[in-house]
Amino acid sequence: MKDIFGTLEDKGYYGVDVNIQTSLLEYGLVVNDNVDVNNQHKIIFVVDWKDFGQPNAYNYSYISEEDIRVIFDEEWFDKKGFLSFIGQTEKEFFNTSLANQLDDMIAYYGKLNILGDVFRTRTNLLKLI
Repeated sequence: MKDIFGTLEDKGYYGVDVNIQTSLLEYGLVVNDNVDVNNQHKIIFVVDWKDFGQPNAYNYSYISEEDIRVIFDEEWFDKKGFLSFIGQTEKEFFNTSLANQLDDMIAYYGKLNILGDVFRTRTNLLKLI
């Protein structure tokens, strides 16, 4: 029987770490490399951690590369501060994977500001895939 992480990989998910399990359990985010009809990627992320740093609840959202550019160009988005925080130029940032872009933006601004509603949670990860 395949574990949940093998299922995620089979469905096209990847993360900031080469290991999908590490990406979800330590970084709290995986992105589906496949796009839907609206050219958006499904992302699954951790919204609650229980004792000993284990994920307790998950959420999902959809985002496109264009959405990242729109957020980046919003008036409230501090490009200079953000790029200094991640130690990259704008060109370098946009040449990284969507998972890395999201991870950096969430580290700087938080999940709510980047992903929106993070409160509809699920404890069963399989239902989100």
